[in-house]
Amino acid sequence: MTVYRNIAVGQSKSKTLYIDAYLPESGGDFDTAVFFHGTKGFKNWGAWPFMAPFFNHENIALVTVGFSHNGLAAPDADTFDDPAAYASNTISLELAEMKMVIDWLEQKSEEWKLSGLFHLIGHSRAGGEVLIYACRDQRIDKVITWATIDNFLHVFRDFDREKWKEDGAVIIKNQRTGQELPVNYTFLTDVEKNQPEFNILKAASIITNPLLLIHGNKDDSVSIQCSKNIYENCLHSILVEIENANHVFGLKHPWAENAKFPREFIQVLDNTVDFIKG
Repeated sequence: MTVYRNIAVGQSKSKTLYIDAYLPESGGDFDTAVFFHGTKGFKNWGAWPFMAPFFNHENIALVTVGFSHNGLAAPDADTFDDPAAYASNTISLELAEMKMVIDWLEQKSEEWKLSGLFHLIGHSRAGGEVLIYACRDQRIDKVITWATIDNFLHVFRDFDREKWKEDGAVIIKNQRTGQELPVNYTFLTDVEKNQPEFNILKAASIITNPLLLIHGNKDDSVSIQCSKNIYENCLHSILVEIENANHVFGLKHPWAENAKFPREFIQVLDNTVDFIKG
């Protein structure tokens, strides 16, 4: 496996967008799976950096993306030490960065022996984003969601929107670090002004890409009902329910490189790779 870490592929509002790339050792004409993290995630969270062999073994290149406004000041950080960037993040910004990544990879296709087929994987909030983005970009082939939301305001469903507007920001807590992270009111206005495009269920009803929805039935962060709602709106989608799996499929952060993956996460990877190869 050939590994490239912390490649800067673009900038948004002076913050850098980084990717890691994991290429199979031999051959060529690799399909590319591009993984995007969720609301309080980053590309080096937990086992994300160690899942590439599952893809490479099947001649699939894996790219993991660290959004520029995920709250990390450095690409290898694992605490949210840039709350100002986190606060100013929006769905529009992350969708624009998805395009930056695909544009950059397309330019690298010949050098890296990529086939030009790009498959998107999104965890949690990014599940909704990859679904929306695939409707925009004909270069995308298959779409896979892991524990996806079905509404970009899912995390904020219990917040008082008038108070959010008055205060300019709301606070969400990172349970792992105990940090309180601000989210500016511009996040809400961005979602509202971009309706109906940012309506995930609407996108599910019009997407033509093959769509795989994977969700744990013990997810207490984002209910499996979210994936079921998308499934009901997309007649050609496939829903895989992972028994006894939580929001991160039995993973945690940090994760030791040589630690054995839990059964739940192996099921996620096996289903994902089989779907891409099918």
